[in-house]
Amino acid sequence: RSRAELWQAIEALAGAGTAIVLTTQYLEEADRLADEIVMIDRGIAVASGTPGQLKKDLEQEVLEIHVDGPEAVARAVAVIGETREVAADPGQRLVRVKADQGARGSLATLRMLEDAGIEIADFQLRSPTLDDVFLTLTDPNAVQVPR
Repeated sequence: RSRAELWQAIEALAGAGTAIVLTTQYLEEADRLADEIVMIDRGIAVASGTPGQLKKDLEQEVLEIHVDGPEAVARAVAVIGETREVAADPGQRLVRVKADQGARGSLATLRMLEDAGIEIADFQLRSPTLDDVFLTLTDPNAVQVPR
């Protein structure tokens, strides 16, 4: 409750024209509040711009797929991993895939899982977040999808 109240106070100050310098690792809060963001990795500024500019530069949607259990996560990673980069969180029963072709590619991915007999509990195609941007900028060899 106190955190929410603090953010309301900060938003009110910003809305009234007060300049605020904020250091945070919670990028969803920075996305909501900041006019300008500087991302720093290991003491070096790696990107700056408005939240919209930073996310637009990434130009990557993410398909998040919830499956029935940890075993299904492993099977989904094996199936999808044959053709695409994939990341997984077995504890959350979650598989994440870069959706390079938007809805069309996402539909093909979901059909691959269905054809392999993997039960899909839920899915969501979503736009990139500032977490995606930061992960992409700081580890370009990894599958860059949010938590």
